[in-house]
Amino acid sequence: LTSVDLGNGIAVIDEGAFRSCTALSEIKISKSLTVSGYGAFMNCSSLTDLYIESMKNWCNITFNYEASNPMLYVQNIYVNDVYAEYLIVPSGTTAIKPFAFCCNEYLNTIFIPETVTEISPEFCYGETPFIVCYENSIAEKYAIQNIIDYATVNIMPTYNSVIDYENKFIVTNDYEVADIEALFTSNLSATFKAANNSTAATTFYGTGSEIKLYDGANLVDTYTIINTFDLNGDSVCNVLDVSLAERCYTDNITLTPVQKYAATGNTVADFTHVTYQTLVNIALLYN
Repeated sequence: LTSVDLGNGIAVIDEGAFRSCTALSEIKISKSLTVSGYGAFMNCSSLTDLYIESMKNWCNITFNYEASNPMLYVQNIYVNDVYAEYLIVPSGTTAIKPFAFCCNEYLNTIFIPETVTEISPEFCYGETPFIVCYENSIAEKYAIQNIIDYATVNIMPTYNSVIDYENKFIVTNDYEVADIEALFTSNLSATFKAANNSTAATTFYGTGSEIKLYDGANLVDTYTIINTFDLNGDSVCNVLDVSLAERCYTDNITLTPVQKYAATGNTVADFTHVTYQTLVNIALLYN
């Protein structure tokens, strides 16, 4: 047994269901799961890939013990088939149950939104995670009380790309060209233009890049890519973005609406010290 797909309709994993399945390397968990029994994945030492359909549902699963959670062993997590570089609790989640997360050298950062009002003392097993959260949130108070390293931000990343039809933006943390182009209907063709105006083939989108949609030879629409926290258009958040943010904050230079959206989550919010500190925290986290 090397791969298991627990599809919709499966609500309970029985106690010890996959105990000592040492060849098991991949498992898929649907949003219908509510309970994982004691030791369900004990000694599944070859388990490396975990596919989660709904992270919001995941936080509400009753894991009876750390070995009830397949995350204990994995190196790679995919949410809605998108590779998760870090763990993001989605907005709207209100509670994180015991053993929801198992952190190790591969998975060590958790983003927790302000909607979370209840965090179990045993929400994470393994290495102490680095928590990223909003200022004055329950997650920040939890981190302070439990002496956990954390950083505050004023905007949260998401696993899924979102189309802002009003502003003609695609807000994303998924830099892959093919994945973003797949958001649009198959009867339209898309052309890519990078943020630096290059039309050369590339596998990544940065803030300010454009997708032009054509129906045959007719231009239908143009959308601008916004990568959260990427201000300079290179598709990552690093010291260059921090430098740009510092100039904006200290020298009062003006960001474009696209850059402001990448930094604050909208085009009209003021660029404050919290925004600047967010960029610093994220740049340190990613690098």
